[in-house]
Amino acid sequence: TASDDDGDALIFAVPILPSWLTFDSTATISGTPLNEHVGSHAVLMTVSDAFGTVEQSFTITVINTNDAPVFTSTTLINSIEDAVYSYTATASDEDGNTLTFAAPTLPSWLSFDVATQVLSGTPLNEHVGTHAVVLSASDGTETVTQSLDIAVANTNDAPIQFDLIYPVSLGEDTMGLSEHNIEFNWEKSEDEDGDALYYIFFIKNDNTFFQSDSLSDENSYVMNVDQLKNIFLPSGSILTLEWYVVCTDNSNTIISSSTNFY
Repeated sequence: TASDDDGDALIFAVPILPSWLTFDSTATISGTPLNEHVGSHAVLMTVSDAFGTVEQSFTITVINTNDAPVFTSTTLINSIEDAVYSYTATASDEDGNTLTFAAPTLPSWLSFDVATQVLSGTPLNEHVGTHAVVLSASDGTETVTQSLDIAVANTNDAPIQFDLIYPVSLGEDTMGLSEHNIEFNWEKSEDEDGDALYYIFFIKNDNTFFQSDSLSDENSYVMNVDQLKNIFLPSGSILTLEWYVVCTDNSNTIISSSTNFY
């Protein structure tokens, strides 16, 4: 404010004004200093009437306050089952303080390296779904958090390996070729995704092979000995045959071990 004994109209101006301050028509100086404005700032004001100008100068000192850290990294929220997930968190501090990182909320399949700020892990089938994660950064005075929901997408899992049961190789022992049936048995596989499983029975020798139709959720296949003789045309009374089973969920396929029988 200023006054004039003669009652003349007054004109205010501010020739020297820091960038973070403004001066309006009501002769008011105002503004909000940020961290980069900490320190001393010179201000020069003038007021004039028709006959002269006077000045007022002063210094504004901006005192530092602690600024909270700020996360600067963009979260990675998508992951795929059986594939490595990796996200590096970054944060900054306007005061230049050293930051300490932590992960107060973390699912079991993930780990967080506080030194490198790398969040990583490989989700399995049981981790398909959404997982909440909370990371934190502290400058010793204030702590900020970054929250992310990581969605693990399902991939199709192959059926689990399985073994043959009977008949299997018995060394020098033989199975007589008589007029009865031979039942081939194998363990049932399992599928982590709960998919329906289908089996195909294979039997072969050096010259030819036979395969069954697709068998839904079966673990046996019966063949008549005469059928085997007709397919493989034995030159003598003993056949040496190899058999195995293929299992599929219509996306992935696994093959049992094979075995000979006589």
